[in-house]
Amino acid sequence: MARRPTDDALMARLGEIVDAGPTDDCVPELRGMLSHRNSALVGRAARAVATLGAVELAPDLIATFGRLLDSAPKADEGCLAKAALAEAMDALRLDDREPFLRGIRHTQMEPVYGGAEDTAPPLRARCAFALARLGGTDAMLALTALLTDPEPEARVGAVKAVAHRGGFDAELLLRMKASSGDAHVDVTAECLTGLMAVEPDRSLEFVAGYLSAPDEAIAEAAALALGESREPAALAALWDYRARTIMSPGMEDAVLLAVALSRSDEGMDYLLNVIADDTPTNAARAVAALRIYAHDEAVTERVRGVVGTRDATLTSDAFREYFP
Repeated sequence: MARRPTDDALMARLGEIVDAGPTDDCVPELRGMLSHRNSALVGRAARAVATLGAVELAPDLIATFGRLLDSAPKADEGCLAKAALAEAMDALRLDDREPFLRGIRHTQMEPVYGGAEDTAPPLRARCAFALARLGGTDAMLALTALLTDPEPEARVGAVKAVAHRGGFDAELLLRMKASSGDAHVDVTAECLTGLMAVEPDRSLEFVAGYLSAPDEAIAEAAALALGESREPAALAALWDYRARTIMSPGMEDAVLLAVALSRSDEGMDYLLNVIADDTPTNAARAVAALRIYAHDEAVTERVRGVVGTRDATLTSDAFREYFP
């Protein structure tokens, strides 16, 4: 009797299948790997199915996903295989909402030192993206519920999925979530970023209002959301705020970085003027903000030239640190 291949051998074979590209012969092998007891192999097989675009294996992905959802946590510790299966089903543009509706509600408590923790937030977030693509009443209700999930990682995933969905419904949900607040700054930050992506014109005043938030971490997040939007009006809002506000060092850093993140000629000129004419401390901060361009030789030379006009050790030191 032929011996069963070891898990290591199957992993190696899986790599060969992916390297060879899609063939009819790979389908039975991948089907067998999806039903394997080793969840790590199942997860890698799911990613291979997505990479190869093997749509004929969609029913197998669904079946394996359902099997693992119904199994004890030890069958898929960390929910890693289930998350990979959900991602593969979404990559194949599966139009069946049911697996994702099950996944977005799934929790998996696993033992940790001193208690237990839910390892399914990444799975719920992954399913949220699929449901955002599919739309429909059930999908939007599930996304709305996930915005109040107990786990911050799942809430962040819900916000990102809603923003990815776009449209007026998304704008309303993001405003609601931002206005109601969250114990984790990352959640509110994603709301503000999402609003500037979904409806920048209508959201500008709303997001800019958070520049004066009592929680400086949220104020910094608002600045970055404005800068990352690359909207000219958002850049102007950052300039106006900086001109009329006495800021903490951390907020000053955030606003200058936000200007840099606009990646616009106007933003570049503004920061170079700060380096040339502002205090040595603020000039050094502007140099630090421009570090995102450190790989760009043309920008590096422009910054070097302006820094060279200053007799300020602090500014020169910043240039040497961020533009090595």
